[in-house]
Amino acid sequence: MVGYIFKFVNTHNSMEIVKTPETFVGKEPCLDQLIAWFDKVSKEVDLEEEGITADILEVLSVYKSDTESKWSDGKYYLKGQIPLCSNEAITQGQMQSAIDEDNQRLQDYGGPCNSFEAASIEHSNRRFNNLQRLLQFYYYDYPDEICYRPGGSGYQAAFESFNHGTSHVERTCK
Repeated sequence: MVGYIFKFVNTHNSMEIVKTPETFVGKEPCLDQLIAWFDKVSKEVDLEEEGITADILEVLSVYKSDTESKWSDGKYYLKGQIPLCSNEAITQGQMQSAIDEDNQRLQDYGGPCNSFEAASIEHSNRRFNNLQRLLQFYYYDYPDEICYRPGGSGYQAAFESFNHGTSHVERTCK
């Protein structure tokens, strides 16, 4: 009989979270808004070419599915630790609290007690990292050049404004 010993190594103690730009503080997106935004953007740009793969996007549907499960009381768990409603803004403070709670539990309990728990922790960490990647794209990597190119939502809004004689065009890309 062959036996295996699993050693859990926490590589997430000093995890960096995406910084919210000043213009978004108090206007951070919630899960529902991110789902709608990425759905809209996927019609304007090939997200795969931008490094946003289906695997990364999956976090949105997994978290949304969690909110619809009977056991969840309408919430999903950020990094497996902090319960949030799908219409609750995802703030830097909540992300940091999730990391802090995760680190505290690791310190208190000494890591997973079996491979199932280790896999669960790894899934939560991967989802959290994927959410970070999506927020990075949302806040910083989706350039105006994409939004305002011909056919883009910003271009369409500017075109409509021009045709209706209004001088103010609100940014529609975010």
